[in-house]
Amino acid sequence: MRTKILKELQESYKPYASFWEEWKEYKFNGLTTTDIYMIEVQIENNFTIQINDFVMFYNQLESLRSLTIKLKTNYVEFKEWLVMKFQFAVMKFADGIPLDLFFRIPLIVFYKMLPDYKTLSPDLIKILEKFNCQTLHEIFLLHSDKDFRNNRNFPIVVEFQMLLNIEKNSYQSLGKEVIQLDRNYALN
Repeated sequence: MRTKILKELQESYKPYASFWEEWKEYKFNGLTTTDIYMIEVQIENNFTIQINDFVMFYNQLESLRSLTIKLKTNYVEFKEWLVMKFQFAVMKFADGIPLDLFFRIPLIVFYKMLPDYKTLSPDLIKILEKFNCQTLHEIFLLHSDKDFRNNRNFPIVVEFQMLLNIEKNSYQSLGKEVIQLDRNYALN
């Protein structure tokens, strides 16, 4: 019985997995600190129960059921949150670029036309092209918040945000490596 409930919990957690670190910090995530702790214990244990842990509160049937229900119920809020992050992320790339130019540039030439600005990478642009729009303006004109959350478009939003997080993390790692190299060079 517990194994089945843990599998249900794991399935309910999967949509959150790539964004878990950010989602658990979001103040409207609908989870208590105990809920977050319980989920992280289950992640650490790969959603299996260790022999000595049957009596622990985070392995009790009712706690696991309740947590599964919370994750399923909060999924609507999660989608709204991720769509909002997507919209702000795209708009953030407009910093320093005249807004009318930012919206008019065809996606296909976006990266090549604005090399001096911090722009969208070619891989992020390829993902945005999946909305079947020619410009960023069309994407926002033809798609409402609700459209971004539908079954066809939400996977595109997720893919964009996942790649954006990967790119951010690699830039941050690269920056840390450069700083370390500078320090090492200064010491020599």
